[in-house]
Amino acid sequence: MHVTRKTNTELALVDSSIWVSVLLLCASIPATYSSIVRGERVGLLAAAFLLLCGFVFWRREVVVFDAGTQQATWWRRRAFNTATGVVPFSEITGIGIDSSYAKNNELVYRLTILTSGDPVPLSDTYRGDKQRCDAVKAEILTFLHLDGEDAISTRQVRRTIRSRRS
Repeated sequence: MHVTRKTNTELALVDSSIWVSVLLLCASIPATYSSIVRGERVGLLAAAFLLLCGFVFWRREVVVFDAGTQQATWWRRRAFNTATGVVPFSEITGIGIDSSYAKNNELVYRLTILTSGDPVPLSDTYRGDKQRCDAVKAEILTFLHLDGEDAISTRQVRRTIRSRRS
């Protein structure tokens, strides 16, 4: 996950494997051409397999923290499904880092939005780079004004403003 856009009012994060899909799709073109020229069915099956893998690996996850609407909007697109959601800033208590073990017993990480209920993962996939997760987490916390000692007072101010609007 990395920051793709950062302004005073918006912070956008993207996690994507589209480059893998594009690579597989590009590899299928010469395989298809050479199979047609040579008249080989095996080559066409290999090209079809590359196309299928390119389609299945297509993944894009976007999270936008919008200060104007005071909410975080996320959406995940996969080959066969799409999921979306919204988390109001008033419900965000922090940003966490989930960890899990990979098959080789190495720790892998992903960022989550911490709320009073269940945490909302920013990505479905785990990555091995904790320093990158820490850097992105720090940027999000700074954008949300939840960094340091001011985090509690900022949340209290937001709740007070929200209760006065009602």
